[in-house]
Amino acid sequence: MKVFILLVFIFNLHLFSSELNIENILKNLKWTSFSANIQLDLKRGNKEKLIKKMTIKAIEDNDGQKILAMFTFPSNMKGMAFLAYCNKNLKDRRYIYLRALRRVKKVPANGDNFMLRDFLSLYLLKPRIELWNYKALSESDKIVVVEAIAKTDKTIEITGYNKLLLTIDKNKNIVIKTEFYGKDNKKRRIQTVLESKKIDDIVFITKMETNDLDENVKAEITLTNIKTKKISKKIFTTRYLKTL
Repeated sequence: MKVFILLVFIFNLHLFSSELNIENILKNLKWTSFSANIQLDLKRGNKEKLIKKMTIKAIEDNDGQKILAMFTFPSNMKGMAFLAYCNKNLKDRRYIYLRALRRVKKVPANGDNFMLRDFLSLYLLKPRIELWNYKALSESDKIVVVEAIAKTDKTIEITGYNKLLLTIDKNKNIVIKTEFYGKDNKKRRIQTVLESKKIDDIVFITKMETNDLDENVKAEITLTNIKTKKISKKIFTTRYLKTL
């Protein structure tokens, strides 16, 4: 029996056997750039729900992946943005633009920055095979459960997680649940995909929910206005951030 491994991407998740070459599987992930609007409905314990909105843009190039997110709501966050370089050589870079100060600030590319850590842990980029080793734990007619273990301490430093546990719907060929485990192997958050949609012959996840067990924060994330047209590399720069 073939052992199935998972390459995770927010919008187009593919199941493959260990006998297949990972690079060949990645060639089947068609997107090279996309943009979308995101709404986050956040609820902390018994407190009133908070709504945050942003636009995101992402591209893939020879060095890795880049993602730019700009807040559009609420008013006190409007114009704030962050830029992340997720590099194949693990030399990640992250920047935050503080509109009120008209300043771009470089921030450490590690799991200690909770806002970026949690945002980048969503299914918003292609799988980073340089970070994880994948192993199938169980399989039935409908689902397979896959374990992703950090390859090195650098993975833990960048993501804040040591292990992922992924439940995949084999019929739909998407991840339906992900559990995130911290440095101490304690379960930190649970993420579930609620809806997906095919756009331009690519399957995108359009709605998901997360439950942060440490912070007691639940969130529903909805993606709309998804487009796959080519995006200029010029906007993925700190110079562009200063023009926002």
